[in-house]
Amino acid sequence: MRHTAKMANRTSSNDNDFVDATLRLTLSERRVLPYDERLTVACFDYGIRLAQAGANLPDWLATAPRWARAAVTIGRSSALRVIQEDRLLGARTAMEATGPMLEPEPFWRRWVG
Repeated sequence: MRHTAKMANRTSSNDNDFVDATLRLTLSERRVLPYDERLTVACFDYGIRLAQAGANLPDWLATAPRWARAAVTIGRSSALRVIQEDRLLGARTAMEATGPMLEPEPFWRRWVG
């Protein structure tokens, strides 16, 4: 059986759904839940996955503890910033590569003459 991109997307979606369901059941409507370092890491990673999938913050997060909301939000915004920087870097690299071809004459002719 060959592994395809469509299969990878389906698998990652299923994993994300599982993480979403687990976090929702654990954190939803539990604003007074004490801080948990392991759950904070899971929330941060979940925020990164949301950004990679292009998803918004889930509705259930509004009723989660403050530390969980912060971890998901920070993870998502950090990932979005990195994604945006990668896109800008890719566009800039493409412009630098094509820039010399767009000049009407070689730059050195301006000083030789």
